[in-house]
Amino acid sequence: MTATFAGHRWMLPQNIYSELYREVAMACESGVNHFLVGTHGDFDRLALRACLEMCRLNAGIRVEVYVSSFSVARNYDEICRICPQVSVTMCGEEEYYKRRITVANYMMVDRSDLLICYVERNRYRSGAANMLARAEKKGLYIVNLYGK
Repeated sequence: MTATFAGHRWMLPQNIYSELYREVAMACESGVNHFLVGTHGDFDRLALRACLEMCRLNAGIRVEVYVSSFSVARNYDEICRICPQVSVTMCGEEEYYKRRITVANYMMVDRSDLLICYVERNRYRSGAANMLARAEKKGLYIVNLYGK
């Protein structure tokens, strides 16, 4: 099974990492062994951190980091070298640069069974809210940490 993440770039509460880590651990216990992680914002960085912790505990976990430019991909070379369970997937490079993040987000949702997110949908329109709406439309199981 595969899981992905969506969250606002900022405005995260102090205790969100422990909640996120707990959800990643529960996903692993439920059979998720493949995580798709974006590279834009604080929530994505926390999701990657939680996934890397799971990789240390379980060699069967795979993490795929979705990047939208070669310059961003270079930032993850060291992680891939240290942790062979991590790979980088380029996406949207043929798209106009402002659309690349949206393309990456949709690719991750389309390949997943579970969405773990932190989305305050009613406050403003965002890429994270669009990912949540797409996941709902596709029937993914969703865990929204906002308001928990």
